[in-house]
Amino acid sequence: MGKRSAMIILGILVAGGAAAIIGPAATAESANPTLKDGSFETTDLSDSHGYRAFEPDEEIGAWKLGSGVADVLPGTKMDPVKGKQFLNLVATKGKNGSINQTVETIPGKKYVLAFNSTVLSGAGIEVQTLTVQAGEKSEGNHQWYSIDATGLDAGQAGWHKAKYEFTAKSTKTTLSFTNSTPTTDEHGICLDDITFSRA
Repeated sequence: MGKRSAMIILGILVAGGAAAIIGPAATAESANPTLKDGSFETTDLSDSHGYRAFEPDEEIGAWKLGSGVADVLPGTKMDPVKGKQFLNLVATKGKNGSINQTVETIPGKKYVLAFNSTVLSGAGIEVQTLTVQAGEKSEGNHQWYSIDATGLDAGQAGWHKAKYEFTAKSTKTTLSFTNSTPTTDEHGICLDDITFSRA
């Protein structure tokens, strides 16, 4: 069977620009944005029965799990985009699955958050909703994406690359990914090869 890809549908851009956390004056280091562990390779799976599960408030490398559950899975489950591992982000009943990381930014400068996503093959719910956000959600700066893996065979990845562009408003910005589609089979939205750069 030929290679298939998951479909990703860009949602409505609620507001332009990015919200940010207020911080000290910008430094020279802010000119070169750094996002860590974009491929979730720092998690050691050698003594974890082939995967590692995380609970809210636990750190996943440089990321923090805000809510829901998440697993770092090996390439034996599905081919990663980069490296040997990827993240499975799962929403449970009443709780969205969300990870976040805070990065340095320069107010007024434009940035690009690029990422690869799909739904873990074999999911009971093949279409799930991902929200990508820069700053506080209360300020309305986010985009949503419909991740559609309908028709993918077991083990097929179907990765699709997308990007979110925003203008920083402060010297530190919290970037987050949220899966808001509850599942009961722990097959959520998978993320890999997340990068962050100046536009």
